[in-house]
Amino acid sequence: VMPGTDRAQITTRIILQNVRALAADQQHQQDVEGEPKYVTVVTLLLTPEEAEVLTLAATEGRIQLALRNTLDSGESNTPGRRIASLIAAQPDAPRPPSAARPRPAPAPRVDPGPVIESYEGGRRTLLRFESGGRN
Repeated sequence: VMPGTDRAQITTRIILQNVRALAADQQHQQDVEGEPKYVTVVTLLLTPEEAEVLTLAATEGRIQLALRNTLDSGESNTPGRRIASLIAAQPDAPRPPSAARPRPAPAPRVDPGPVIESYEGGRRTLLRFESGGRN
């Protein structure tokens, strides 16, 4: 955060998605006062363009890594968040009870029949059987 920056304008954004982490470890480094400190080091597999985006984000702001389920590889296109979106316009206003919010009707359950679910690495496979034992 730059001095004089309006904190209400600070925005968080997803800048890279579905990036492969090759390694994560801790290294021993010295802090500004020369005291020993452990820092987390993550090695990512990036294209040159992704490396530029990550470098700019690291030098102009702060970065945070988040792990996702290996089966969740869809792209997320979020508008980002600002501090003001995390708090109500009137901080002392009571929050409505969760029961006041309409809830969607649950989807009807359909029995798919017998299913074998297997995982190999990050790949999930479902083998469904029709009634009568045929697949």
